[in-house]
Order: sequence, then C-alpha cells, then structure tokens
Amino acid sequence: MCVDALQECITEMIVSLKEQHGDVQLPSGDIVAFGSLAHIKDLEKSIRDLERHRDAQRRGSEARATYARAIARLRLQLKRAQTTNEKHAPVT
Repeated sequence: MCVDALQECITEMIVSLKEQHGDVQLPSGDIVAFGSLAHIKDLEKSIRDLERHRDAQRRGSEARATYARAIARLRLQLKRAQTTNEKHAPVT
C-alpha cells in the first residue's frame, strides 16, 4: 500500500516537472497554471501526505529514504511554484 502511494506521488511529480511552467493537472482532474494558489496548495498537501507515510517507516529503511527524496523534490518544486506565483502576483 505504501509503495503504491509512493509510485503515484512520484509519477505525479514527474508529470508536474515536465509541465513546469505550463499547466498542471491536479489529482481532482482540474488543470491550473503552474504556481497558482491551487497548485501550491496541492504541492503542500502532497508533501504533508508523504511526510506522514515517511514517518510511518523505520529510520534507516530504504522506504523512508525514498520518501525523503520524494519530499525533497516536491519542496524544490514548491519553492519554484511560490517564486513563479510571486512574480505574477499583482502589486498592491
């Protein structure tokens, strides 16, 4: 079960990285712009979900390390999305 969730998350991450500055499809099926608030919220939710799965694994296990790598990649993507959002946000 954990392996399936990890594979799904990694697949989603790869697809999102390929579409980095274009449109991104959320798990709900909605298509949103890269760096939009909906995209950022989805990345944050994915990170929280993976952290929960990672924390359920034994320290030092390969599964935990795999989750940690996926989380690190998603955090990088989140940072890029937030930067993109800030560049395109209206100045008030």
